[in-house]
Amino acid sequence: MMKYITLYSVLFLTFFISSCAERDLRCAAVDENGKPLNNTGACMDCSSVDANGTPTNPACNCSVYNEELKKTVFLECSQCQAGECESVGDMGVNDMGDMGADTTQTTCDPDCGDGKVCKTDGFVCVACVEDSNCTDQVCDTDSNTCVDCKDNSLCTEIAASLCDKGTCGACVMNEDCAHLEGTPRCDGGTCAVECEDDTHCGGKVCDVTTNTCTTLDPGMGTQCESCVSDTQCENGFSCIPLGFGDPEAPRGNYCLQVRPNTGGCAQPWQVDIRRESVNGNAAARHCGVNEKETTCEAVLMAIESVVSCDTAGA
Repeated sequence: MMKYITLYSVLFLTFFISSCAERDLRCAAVDENGKPLNNTGACMDCSSVDANGTPTNPACNCSVYNEELKKTVFLECSQCQAGECESVGDMGVNDMGDMGADTTQTTCDPDCGDGKVCKTDGFVCVACVEDSNCTDQVCDTDSNTCVDCKDNSLCTEIAASLCDKGTCGACVMNEDCAHLEGTPRCDGGTCAVECEDDTHCGGKVCDVTTNTCTTLDPGMGTQCESCVSDTQCENGFSCIPLGFGDPEAPRGNYCLQVRPNTGGCAQPWQVDIRRESVNGNAAARHCGVNEKETTCEAVLMAIESVVSCDTAGA
């Protein structure tokens, strides 16, 4: 029985070695970890096999130059009989293939060209590692490429306020306009003023003189009350700019009644004011005060005094 076992073993090993030879595999010495000591770039005979004839340690030493990493890497076969090398990553082999030498890489090799720089993390050639490597752009350190923006703060045009994948483009929400002064609202891809009318203010009055929303309710402004929009005034009134003095100096904007077609204006609002409203509505006749001699505030105070006296006398 022993005779037959020995004969079988000899025949198996002879077949295995012959098979390796047919694949032009070359034997080589290995270190204590089973790694080949040479750097031929070929798949070589394995140093030993198990009971099934499977190599017990890898025996491939493929050394290739990786263009992307700009360095030599070591590739290893998981099984020698496969006849080809299978990548297992960078094993630290230097460009000379000397596995016993210090393989710590300290520079990009070959040197970077075409305006690229060396990224020390991995020693690869990239377009940039900091903003100074880019001309009229900034460096995206995640991709190491020069881009127009890294965040919205670099997008300063109302039609291109959103930074998307390194490029400034149209806004999609109000937050994309928050960094732009005076145009905090995204309107159809363009940053616009906060409001142009009350529809932008959630039911409150839009101050058309500053294009900002207020906390005022529409339709509450009465005769000669200060106003910021026609809609702040009662129905049949407009927000009209008034002055004071001679010559008149701008005083403010006030709700004035549109002059009735019949009956005229009541006292003390019988001065005819024909002027465009703050909303840009066409000039119309309004019941106002003599701007050269008095103001809305003064007339309202006089009316209040008269009412107070009448109440006290009663």
